[in-house]
Amino acid sequence: MKKRSVWLAVLFLLMSLLLVACGGGDADTAETEGAADTQPADTGTTDTQEEPAPAAEEKVKVRIFVGLGTGTDPDQIGAQEALAEVFNAEHDTIEIEFMIVPNEESTTRLVAMMSGGESPELVGPGGVDVAAAYFDMWEDITPLIEAENFDTSDFYGAAVELYDYPEKMVGLPLGMFPSFIFYNKDLFDAAGVDYPTTDYDDTSWDLDALREMAMELTLDSNG
Repeated sequence: MKKRSVWLAVLFLLMSLLLVACGGGDADTAETEGAADTQPADTGTTDTQEEPAPAAEEKVKVRIFVGLGTGTDPDQIGAQEALAEVFNAEHDTIEIEFMIVPNEESTTRLVAMMSGGESPELVGPGGVDVAAAYFDMWEDITPLIEAENFDTSDFYGAAVELYDYPEKMVGLPLGMFPSFIFYNKDLFDAAGVDYPTTDYDDTSWDLDALREMAMELTLDSNG
């Protein structure tokens, strides 16, 4: 606005010079007319200064750190970039940016950012292992959910509970992936071996139990 005012002043000065140069007549007439022209014309306005335009509101940038879990495959990157483009086009005051970091570098990069006071606003997608491994880093999102009256029933209830610890709620199940094992019931039936437990509280189910069960289902060269 200051630069514009300077140019307007220069333009008015040039116009005044042109008007004086085109006045014509002798010196006395020019002096008389010049004296008469020194009175400002009544334009009916008292303030010709333009009001400064309001400053454009700066967008809040939300960085989403991707790399601790999934999200770095080419197809996933394309989908994330498309999501960011649609979201940013629909919002005037907020902008999201996906930070794609190779998985082998992600832990070092995230810790370095947080140590340097440049923590990303969001991290994901990731499974329950990511939530637990970096537990102390996460903010409790419970106050945000309550303030926005956010309806978590849109998510699968058991998945929400996986992120709701006694100390705090660390995330929402968006893009999480479970861990699971497929097994062939026919093989178990033929070998007379009980199926693996489906009780998550059964602490007897571990890698040693998995190995023993696999050996019972495996035939050697003698059958």
